[in-house]
Amino acid sequence: MIEADKGRVWPALSYWTIARLLKRHFANVYVRTSQDISRLDMPCILCPNHSCRWDMSIALYATKEVLGLDPYMMVASGPIRQYPLMAKVGCFEMDTSSSTTIAASIEYSANLLRGRRERALILFSQGDYTHSYVRPLRLRPGMAHVARSVGDVAVLPAAFYYESFIHQSPDAYVSIGTPLVVSPPIPTPKQLTALIEQAMTAELDNLQADVRDGRTNEFQQLLTGSDGLLFRLMKMLDPQWVERAVPPSSEAKHVVARGRTLQGHSD
Repeated sequence: MIEADKGRVWPALSYWTIARLLKRHFANVYVRTSQDISRLDMPCILCPNHSCRWDMSIALYATKEVLGLDPYMMVASGPIRQYPLMAKVGCFEMDTSSSTTIAASIEYSANLLRGRRERALILFSQGDYTHSYVRPLRLRPGMAHVARSVGDVAVLPAAFYYESFIHQSPDAYVSIGTPLVVSPPIPTPKQLTALIEQAMTAELDNLQADVRDGRTNEFQQLLTGSDGLLFRLMKMLDPQWVERAVPPSSEAKHVVARGRTLQGHSD
């Protein structure tokens, strides 16, 4: 099993690199969080859906910059063995080669969190990439076993969704919902997995509907990337193009009109 091996320099360098990559590939990254998260006094497990390769980078960056927590991430054996430097960012291996190694990975995960309220563990419990519109989410039970092993932990249901409006690059939306506090008496793994899947499904459903219908006022702008050459050219040739491209009734006009944040302030 490959364990996390954070140093003093690598995490800061990695977050800087992640930010640059996200800015290069996304027009904007938006985040909203439940107010209940700020009142937590225990370690957290962030549980997002998993639809593309950018999920990992966005999860690490948002956990650090938005939640203010020290992130660790459980990943499959293939990626971390291919790219061992992932361990320097806080990634570690979920070794599924036998029941013994699975138990060891779960115990290692729990040890990272026990008594460490400043830490967060990121778990993609769907396992494989799954389109964000597929239901049910079909979570694997590993997350529930980790939460039960920690004892006192907050599970944060999260949803990631990517949408293209009129920018050349897509926008990324992150929604982190109301925490599920896991403490004695703790439900069975099956019951806990079902509760988490229900919360994640509701979070993802609400996020997709809000973005689709333009209800985005609650989001904060985490990162602003590049408009893309075509978008910049169109704005240069016709400054009013953005206003005409978005229907007048759409509340999403402030999302696509660059130069303003979601609150209408100047970047």
